[in-house]
Amino acid sequence: GTQEPLCAELERRGWVREVTAEVWTGGLAPVADLAEGTGVVLTREADGAWLARYQRKGVSDVALRVLGSGPSVWFATVPGAGATGTTDAPAAIGRCVVDGRWASFAAVEVDPARRRQGLATAVMAALARRALDEGASAAWLQVETDNAAARALYARTGFAAHHAYHHYREPGDAGTL
Repeated sequence: GTQEPLCAELERRGWVREVTAEVWTGGLAPVADLAEGTGVVLTREADGAWLARYQRKGVSDVALRVLGSGPSVWFATVPGAGATGTTDAPAAIGRCVVDGRWASFAAVEVDPARRRQGLATAVMAALARRALDEGASAAWLQVETDNAAARALYARTGFAAHHAYHHYREPGDAGTL
């Protein structure tokens, strides 16, 4: 394909490859059946607790608008152990946007101390059930190729890689929004 020559030319010109990611697709019904989603709270807005778990570097007003944008946006939260209100970061979070027959998953994140307990699966199952309720049947997500744990989770939930892409940074660009 044309991607490899373009990548080589960008790198020759000093552009820096920041990340390689893949887009994965899969059916929603198998994901919805994986876990009961007990303890997962679904809301229409990202509250302070959800944002405390969100791993992006700062959340600007633009980023908040993007997070809340879409035809039908859902935020999932698994409250942390001993969480009091919104002062403690949740144990796990996720985001789903339903658009017709498609749903997109994003920001599926788990507290490092709570990993390997099925929380990401519970978050995805709860979001998948909500998307099915709204008429979606398939889903897509993006995952960085070096995130082995997430790729294993998505493979277990029935997703498969569809295609890959690269993010490049222009020479001298600090990469801030």
